[in-house]
Amino acid sequence: QNGGILLREQLSKRQGYREEVKVFTVEELEKATNNYHESRILGQGGQGTVYKGILADNRIVAIKKSIIGDPSQVPLLVYEYITNGTLFHHLHDDDAALDLPWETRLRIATETAEALSYLHSAVSIPIIHRDIKLANILLDNNYNAKVSDFGASRLIPSDEAQITTIVQGTFGYLDPEYMHTSLLTEKRVLAMYFVSLMKEDNLLDILDPRVLTDKNVEQLKEVAALASRCVRMKGEER
Repeated sequence: QNGGILLREQLSKRQGYREEVKVFTVEELEKATNNYHESRILGQGGQGTVYKGILADNRIVAIKKSIIGDPSQVPLLVYEYITNGTLFHHLHDDDAALDLPWETRLRIATETAEALSYLHSAVSIPIIHRDIKLANILLDNNYNAKVSDFGASRLIPSDEAQITTIVQGTFGYLDPEYMHTSLLTEKRVLAMYFVSLMKEDNLLDILDPRVLTDKNVEQLKEVAALASRCVRMKGEER
């Protein structure tokens, strides 16, 4: 449904992937989270709470308990547990940043862009994330990028090119045109993503010296120029 077959095909090409879809009972998830004990909380937000869960087979997962307004309905989603933290942590923590050479950073940026492209164009009903930022890009042990936190996401019907919404997202990462018009499109979500890139790379003056070398300086400039074009005020200029 909505691109699920294509997603499974893409995932099956990854080394070590096991196709595994399971519906858990309420009792199983209560046991996995020790009845949603506060010590198991991984994170909280306006859309719900994420808990660390330990399944009966000792697998560790992340379980999101969503808030949708109706107390009689509490959606529960079981996710892969990502142990390597967020891209924000790896870029801002001095010790963690040592493990992120330029090649890895470029791959993470590319994988994130590919994930957004999939959400926008590979599904029958496009999914608009609305809150792309460094803290919502998770990294696994191999530094593969995982786009997270879809609590603010919206669907765009196939017969509409854009929708009007209340401006939502993290200030400092928002597409400038979206802030002025409240009109949401796939291109404006990509602009939010490129703002997150520009947060770290403002050409040579603010480039992380740990990634800047004589061999990659031209590539760094090209990526910075691309990000700069993608955050221009007018969408048609991007």
